[in-house]
Amino acid sequence: MTGLPNSQCAAYRQQASLWRYLDDVFSGSEAWLGRDEQGKIHVTPKAKVYLPQEPAEPGDAYLSRLARSPFDDRFAQSVRKFVNLIFANGVRIEGAPSQLYSQNEQGLVSGHWLSLDNQGTHGDLFLIELAIAVMRRGHTFLLVDFPPADGVIRTHADFLASGRRPYWVHYHATDVIHWRTTKVGGRTVLAQVTLQERSLIPDGDFGEREETFYRVLRPGRFDVYTIAGEGSQQRSTHHPDKSGVSGFVQPNGAIQPLRFIPLIPFYGGLREGFFCSRPPLKSLADLNVTHYQVKSDHLQKIHKCCMPIPVIRDAFSNGEDVSLGPNTLLHIRDPQGGFSWEEPSAGSIEQSRKEVLDLEAAMDVLSAAYLSDPGDRQAATTTLMQSVELESSLQAFATQFAEGINQALAIHAFYLGQQSGGRVTLSGEVVREKGRDSQMLLAYSAMGDRRQLSRRSLLQLLKDQQFLPESFDVNQEAPDLNDDAELLNQILQLGLRDVLSKRDVLQLLVAHRFVLSDFEIGKSIRETGDKIRTESVGAIAIQPQ
Repeated sequence: MTGLPNSQCAAYRQQASLWRYLDDVFSGSEAWLGRDEQGKIHVTPKAKVYLPQEPAEPGDAYLSRLARSPFDDRFAQSVRKFVNLIFANGVRIEGAPSQLYSQNEQGLVSGHWLSLDNQGTHGDLFLIELAIAVMRRGHTFLLVDFPPADGVIRTHADFLASGRRPYWVHYHATDVIHWRTTKVGGRTVLAQVTLQERSLIPDGDFGEREETFYRVLRPGRFDVYTIAGEGSQQRSTHHPDKSGVSGFVQPNGAIQPLRFIPLIPFYGGLREGFFCSRPPLKSLADLNVTHYQVKSDHLQKIHKCCMPIPVIRDAFSNGEDVSLGPNTLLHIRDPQGGFSWEEPSAGSIEQSRKEVLDLEAAMDVLSAAYLSDPGDRQAATTTLMQSVELESSLQAFATQFAEGINQALAIHAFYLGQQSGGRVTLSGEVVREKGRDSQMLLAYSAMGDRRQLSRRSLLQLLKDQQFLPESFDVNQEAPDLNDDAELLNQILQLGLRDVLSKRDVLQLLVAHRFVLSDFEIGKSIRETGDKIRTESVGAIAIQPQ
């Protein structure tokens, strides 16, 4: 019914089915596998959507295949991996009010940031969860809320003593079910929005039940409703005790209504309209489901074709039909007689295996798995180009995400009576930890072995990969050093294979005069860490010997 607060606008309905699909893929097979109290699975209608039952496939056989089909959650892993890359260097806030965020000389943070949602969630963790939701569905929402005041507050001192403070509330895209906009100064702004909230309500002495509330926000006002009845019998109930002025406390204790709705959208995909977006990793989710289905077919072939069937032949058999399987006996009429084990043809297994691997390779590209394990199928230059493209995309995401946080900081400061909320900075280079890209470094080392790279170029590579500190002067020290590229290559490979530690590698470099004898190994490890880093780097100029 369109007259009720649980009505969904057209834009919400158009996106809701895609969100449900992405949520299922994010959750994995547990989203469509039913389980009883003993943990045994049973077939659900949703299971047949993600792993279709073949025509004429018996129910028991389908259930068995469903149980043997693992789901590779690349989509969920990639969402978290991308977000971790964005937050790899932490969150830095400058110019924020001290009540909101402050940091001492030891780097310890204090203020509202320690419990940004006023329920104990640290601000950094809150932002990570927010970013995961953006990457997962395309966009999400943040409400900067403020508890309504009561008659006790008369002055700003009363307000401070009351403990009331602004706090942040995360609303998923699935929770913002209806909205209306208006034009203000040529800009499209939010005029009304309905937020769906679910809460567990005590029921009797020990029970509880879930109840859904609908919070309707307008500039300067909010109202809360519940819905009773079903279908045409639905009716809404307004809760006056949960409604009132949406505003902030002035220094004199008066309530000043807000002139805007403090709900901020965060977009991660392509924005396609007001509160509408295209999820950035939808293609990866599609491949993830296809991989699930193809791998299930592949495992089914192995199950059926790689177990021999006992066969007995005699002249008296009628050749009746029997169930086929390794635990049954196939009885065939044959004048020659005999007994044997028969193996079905498995010619298509290799083809299906290649199809599974091709899908995994395609998912690796979309999920950036090549950053940690490029594999033989990835050339070093290809890895470099992909990582540069990824870094550009994630940097754009980080910039857009930070702007949303800056809006929230400004509203938070506004509630506190401050002029500025400061600004947040996410990592400027979002792809810093690219894993142990051994193919890249070995490729350059092989070029040195073939005299395609000079000693100087190889040393520059070591410096770029943080074997050597920034203070290492390649131009000054290269002429006096060892020119045995083959030996250098062997030492590098021992380090990459974890046969030698980074300290051992550096000691060998000193011993064989690849670096000067006064090179300070301990200082280098303190400055660059004790792990061998093999990030992708730009092209190294080939210099003549």
